[in-house]
Amino acid sequence: MKQVQKRGAKYTATVRLNGHSLSATFPRKTQANEWATRVDMAIRDEIANPNKIFRRENFLAKKPKPAPKPKVETGIWLLDGVPDMSWTLRQAIKKYLYEEAPKLRGEKQAILRLKAWDRSEFASMKLTDITAQAIFSWMKNRRKIVNGKSIPVSPSTIRNDIYRLSAIFEIARAPVTKNGWGLTAIKNPTRDIALPTPDAGRDIRLQKGDEQRLAAALMTLNEHGEEVLAFMRIALDTGMRKSEILTTTVADIQHTTQGFAIRKALTKNGSPRTIYLSDRAADIAQRLAYGKNPRQRLFSMKSTMLDNTWRAARAKAGLDDLRIHDLRHEAISRMADAGMSIGALSKMSGHKTAQMLLRYVNAREDDIRAKLSSIAA
Repeated sequence: MKQVQKRGAKYTATVRLNGHSLSATFPRKTQANEWATRVDMAIRDEIANPNKIFRRENFLAKKPKPAPKPKVETGIWLLDGVPDMSWTLRQAIKKYLYEEAPKLRGEKQAILRLKAWDRSEFASMKLTDITAQAIFSWMKNRRKIVNGKSIPVSPSTIRNDIYRLSAIFEIARAPVTKNGWGLTAIKNPTRDIALPTPDAGRDIRLQKGDEQRLAAALMTLNEHGEEVLAFMRIALDTGMRKSEILTTTVADIQHTTQGFAIRKALTKNGSPRTIYLSDRAADIAQRLAYGKNPRQRLFSMKSTMLDNTWRAARAKAGLDDLRIHDLRHEAISRMADAGMSIGALSKMSGHKTAQMLLRYVNAREDDIRAKLSSIAA
């Protein structure tokens, strides 16, 4: 027996046959019916051919595995667990990696920055010996190699590196009663450093025909080209971040009273967010969700495959400087061009401050001149 029942805004499909009982919930009735039909057919195949065993795990969403904790070498702090004033930065980094990094939304980037500090000249120094002058000198001389050339590291990179170092000092000097390490006599040297001014936001907009050339290029690439095209169109229609799109599951798709939306329970800034979908984005999301379990992601590709395919497509389209994150800028700018209010833009983008939001809005000259003409008239 198979049946589909509406529960709230979603549909639950249930199949009971030959001693098996399975249920799954979907945002659309057609998806629930399709899943129930597939399960029913698989069980009947088992009845017709006893050697063909029905495997329920193939039809149920797998529980996500807990993210592994960063691998941390055994150190003295693991033996006594009590930080003291003789600790080096390396010891502090290990403790921070083990206890604090897994709590961060940007855990991957935090680990990369902490490992960079662990390779730095400061790693073997005591926390009490690291001075603002030493960090300032390191900051001024920071370089990286690009295409065989040594160039200065961007102000944003330096600022983020310093922020991560500062976080270690802050938790080290905080009292135990505030979940710190109790080294209250330690001074945070980064507080006495003037950080470099961040770069101005990128001012890149897609020009007429760019989106079409990218679409054509993607359709001629590897088997992931079509999936990356779907990603690009959702990004351009929603302004969602790369990670938000790639981690969207079938269960995240919701049907509101006026259309479809994606509900993210937790975003980069730590708050939930509802992203309303255009008709094009809704059609793409529903197509990607078809036949999948609620916990499955819409996109099967990993971030690395997306990056590689994107680089190949932009080169073929003659847009070598166009980054994936620029799609977010373009999307928010298009919404602003269409006349969305600051409140609506903030709701779609997830920015908590107007200052940060406006870094993503790149107004076109022709739109500005058109509005100036209407004012003058």
